[in-house]
Amino acid sequence: MRWTGILSFLNKDTPPATEQRGLSLSDPELVRYFGIPSANPNIRVTDESVFALPPAWAAISYIADGIASLGRGVFQRDSDGDVFPDYTSPVAQLFNGRPHPHYNTHVFIQTITRNACLGNGFARIYRDDNARPLMLEIIPPEIVQMVYSNTGELFYWVSGVMYDMSVNYYLPATDMIHIKGVTVTGEMGRKVSLVHRDSIAVAIGAQQYSNSYMAKGASVGGMYSFPNVLSEKQYNMLRQQIRDNYSGSNNAGESLILDGGASFVPIQNNPQQAAVLDFRNLTTVDVSQIFKVPLHKLSQLDKSTFSNMEQQSQDFVMDCLQPWSLQMAEEFTTKLFTTSEVKNRRRFFAFDLSTMMMGDMQAQATFYASAIQNGWMTPNEVRGQKNLNKIEGGDKLFIQQNMAPMDTLEQILAGKYAAQEAPDNGDPDSDTADEPQTETP
Repeated sequence: MRWTGILSFLNKDTPPATEQRGLSLSDPELVRYFGIPSANPNIRVTDESVFALPPAWAAISYIADGIASLGRGVFQRDSDGDVFPDYTSPVAQLFNGRPHPHYNTHVFIQTITRNACLGNGFARIYRDDNARPLMLEIIPPEIVQMVYSNTGELFYWVSGVMYDMSVNYYLPATDMIHIKGVTVTGEMGRKVSLVHRDSIAVAIGAQQYSNSYMAKGASVGGMYSFPNVLSEKQYNMLRQQIRDNYSGSNNAGESLILDGGASFVPIQNNPQQAAVLDFRNLTTVDVSQIFKVPLHKLSQLDKSTFSNMEQQSQDFVMDCLQPWSLQMAEEFTTKLFTTSEVKNRRRFFAFDLSTMMMGDMQAQATFYASAIQNGWMTPNEVRGQKNLNKIEGGDKLFIQQNMAPMDTLEQILAGKYAAQEAPDNGDPDSDTADEPQTETP
């Protein structure tokens, strides 16, 4: 579709004729319609309840903060293949400041990544008269649906409440940034709260049980048995005394005193007996598997050592952050640049993961020293990555003197020895070549 067609479409008051081509098993309406049961029908699993789980909150934050903290920029490729940063592109200006008046670039990338971790992340592209991007606006995923026109074109239907205002409009696919989570169709990401609702429901249930147990004073429930029948007054008095003296976290561990031949029979397991603590640890393992975040980042260190934590951190960058960054970079490139720029690969958006793979300061120093000594980075290129000013002569490439191709080693050594044996006067046939030289005052 041409830009003029898109702009004219956005000015229309009536939406295009659309059709629904299929149903998604991740659609909550479809789940309710067919009565698909959950692990606990009394526990409602939503995106908010997923965020309420500390391991899930930490995993999503690690991913979103990691992507937002990566080096990023717009690059230009010349005809000879050389690549240079492009700071003048309208896209570069978006990501160097504020893509939207309400938030900066870091918050924008954080938010769209968090939404994508739960299924889908959306952002609307506003354009000028030349179809260049002017602004990027985060769209809540719950008010976006994908629809198709009768001619097969993809549109995004945005209908709901944003900024306390009701919105209802259609956007062509070229005007919507769409970052997908796990998808089996390539169109919409599967919602984590639906795909993993059973595991999340168990985790929420364990959390609710622990909260209820602590709210009741961490005391074990049970049955009080009396040899005689209590009157209503005696029953109410006894119940009130137990609540006042033995319930609540302040009374945890108090000794229970019974008289009148009463006995107490516990009928409720404690958290250890009910394996609630094990379920909480299992929740962390499930979250680690769902979001591909190492266990040591989720504060479960029972199987971590100093030797394997560094390798796990590198695996996190390669197996988790890199796929997210590649998808996001390709989406930005194909949606924010013109067709000719994308087709000819003249300009593109990219993230830089190299700094996250370099480890501590000592490892970085070794890496940059090797880069300069082996002649594939200049000193000024290294200083630029560390946000340091350029130095005079720092744009030259250097190579170690004792490095040479193997097939020329004999020739180099012969020339070196010949230079050492030659006399200082430059005459190889001179008889005084070996005589000591004296200086004339």
